[in-house]
Amino acid sequence: MKRFVYRGITVRVEGPDVTDLDWLVEFLAPSFTVVEADGADRTVTLVADERRHREALGGIGIRDPVMVECFILDRGVVSLPSWPAPEGGCIIVNNDSGVLYRINADHTLVEVISVPANRKRRGDLMRVVREFAMAAAWTRRSVVLHAAAFAAGHRAVLLAGPKHAGKTSLLMACLEEAGIRFMSNDRVVVDLTDAEPVARGMPTIVSIRSDTLDRFPAAKRRLEAIDYLYTRTVAEAEAQRPTAPAARSAQQPLSLSSAQLCRVLGAEMTGAGVPVAIVFPRVDAGIGDIAVRELDATQAAERLADALLGAATAPRRSQVFAPPGDAAAGEYADVIRVWRTLLTHVRTFECRLGPRAYTPDSRTRFIAQVLGQPVGGR
Repeated sequence: MKRFVYRGITVRVEGPDVTDLDWLVEFLAPSFTVVEADGADRTVTLVADERRHREALGGIGIRDPVMVECFILDRGVVSLPSWPAPEGGCIIVNNDSGVLYRINADHTLVEVISVPANRKRRGDLMRVVREFAMAAAWTRRSVVLHAAAFAAGHRAVLLAGPKHAGKTSLLMACLEEAGIRFMSNDRVVVDLTDAEPVARGMPTIVSIRSDTLDRFPAAKRRLEAIDYLYTRTVAEAEAQRPTAPAARSAQQPLSLSSAQLCRVLGAEMTGAGVPVAIVFPRVDAGIGDIAVRELDATQAAERLADALLGAATAPRRSQVFAPPGDAAAGEYADVIRVWRTLLTHVRTFECRLGPRAYTPDSRTRFIAQVLGQPVGGR
């Protein structure tokens, strides 16, 4: 059993196989911390048992399901079929992974039920724990940004924008710079509860396309030598016999954990930092290397839609992994107020990424400009 804490929420996770829990610790760290204290706000139990899986499937009966919003992603909402459970609450079926979720009436207890041979259960377990934290992250003083992030000392730089904007490539380039630590690849929670804003990473699967990997030859060679996959710990991956590169090429994009990415790049990790800059990257094949332009207050205010996770629906929470009666997520007007307040604390930049944007010289210039001083000056 492990207890995971993210901001003010504690989730207890139980399971029969300690390796699944060890994997979850590695995947969620360091943004989530593991504590020894008693008590929890939510409990998630992993069940890897073929009989229990069969019984749960049999419990849904013949009634038509109701589609419920389960997971909030940058590309939209994942809705899954739900049936009333005989003992109360509901049973949800994830047909993509073959995993079931049995949820009690007040949504504080979740069983993640899988057959033993299904390794995808680890990803489903992680998503349930993370979704509880995501639901609690939307408040009247905090927002969830669709952003990667790195840190130099206590200072954090957020790389915000939609898919294919170049966030992962720019993040990987920065992580090759001495003194730069990984914070997040895709989601960042910014909290303005205190006088000084705090940015916290929200762990996600790191998806690396082949064209991104081609920009980093050393990392590509290491990934060809070791069969990293997000459902394995670093140690499990490194103990695997590597798949032949020709066979692996059809499996693009690669799906890694944050710990695996940092292992490949030789980077350290951190869970939180004080945001000092928000950068909006975009790929621009018409320039040579990298072009950074600071935005004025009006331009920065207009970039909210580019920065929010699920901008068209924010703030939005899961219908099942957010217990009824929790603190309200706030309204879009609250999101606008948080964004405007955040802009009084940070500088904002537009960053165009040309074909040579990822060289050592380019990344060093970029980091120094957005931090306002060289990395070593922290």
